[in-house]
Amino acid sequence: MDARIDEIKSKLCTALSNGNTVDAAYKHAITSGLEDNVFQARTTRILGLLETSTMTARHWLNKFYGPDFPQFITMVVEQQADEALKESEMALKLMQAAVTAATERKKAREEEGKTKENEDCEEPGKKKARKTTKEGEASNNPGGSNA
Repeated sequence: MDARIDEIKSKLCTALSNGNTVDAAYKHAITSGLEDNVFQARTTRILGLLETSTMTARHWLNKFYGPDFPQFITMVVEQQADEALKESEMALKLMQAAVTAATERKKAREEEGKTKENEDCEEPGKKKARKTTKEGEASNNPGGSNA
C-alpha cells in the first residue's frame, strides 16, 4: 500500500512541477514581448488546464501529509492524480507550442519591420543600380568589386 501511495504522491508532485514550469514559461513569454492575440487565445485554455491540475494536486498533497489520511479514498485520489498529471503534461506541451509559435510570429514581425524600414529608406520609384563584377556577381560597391 505504501508503494501505491508513493506513486500517487509522485504523480501529484510531477503535476505541480509541470504547473510551475508552464507558469514560468508563460511569465517569461510575456516579459519577452511574445504576447499577441493568438498567444493570448492559446494560453487562456492552457492556464485553465493548469489551474485545475495544480489545484487538484495541491489539495491531495495537503491531505496526504495531513494527520489522518483515510486509506479508503486512495482509489479516488489515484484517479484524480492521473487526471492532474495528464492535464499538466497537456498544458506543458501546449505552452511549449504556444511559445514556439509566438516566437516565430515575433521574428516575422521584426523581419517585416526591417524590410519595411529598408523600403522606406529608398527613394520612391527608384531602385539602386547594382553594378556587376567580372564574375557576374551583383555589387553595391563603387567600381563594381566585392573585394
